[in-house]
Amino acid sequence: MGMHGYLQQVPAARLEELIADPDLVHDELYADDRSSNPRCTTEKTWNAIQFVLQVLSDLEHFPADSPILDSGITLGDDLSYGPADYRTPDEVAVISSALNKVTEEMLRDAYRPELMTEHNVYPETWDREDQREWNFGWIQGYFQEMTDYYADATSKGNAIFEYLG
Repeated sequence: MGMHGYLQQVPAARLEELIADPDLVHDELYADDRSSNPRCTTEKTWNAIQFVLQVLSDLEHFPADSPILDSGITLGDDLSYGPADYRTPDEVAVISSALNKVTEEMLRDAYRPELMTEHNVYPETWDREDQREWNFGWIQGYFQEMTDYYADATSKGNAIFEYLG
């Protein structure tokens, strides 16, 4: 099964409630009914996306001061692979703006399978020569879902929790 990356929107007012009572974070993120606020997954590409964004930053194609390049503010208890981090609505808007500027060409330029293997980027499948194009498509697809999710959160003024599950 492995570790999957998740993003979960929460309204700004709810974020304040969770900050005031961090014991509620687990139940918020693992609620049975998410129909009004579905979460987004980056599946096992979470680490690859993070790596590619760092390469884009190193190439000066992505803002080095983007909040997505740093871990957010940790809140709540361990959720199996560590606690969740959150981004404020203002940080979500900054991240969304930067993500929306990344083109497929930029993403492809930053996709470095050899370097990803060297740095043990999860899930460590990047050096399979016959799967390189498929792996790029895998990253690109979840990158687009994440970009769309951040844009949706921005349009609603929501915060986002990031966590592994």
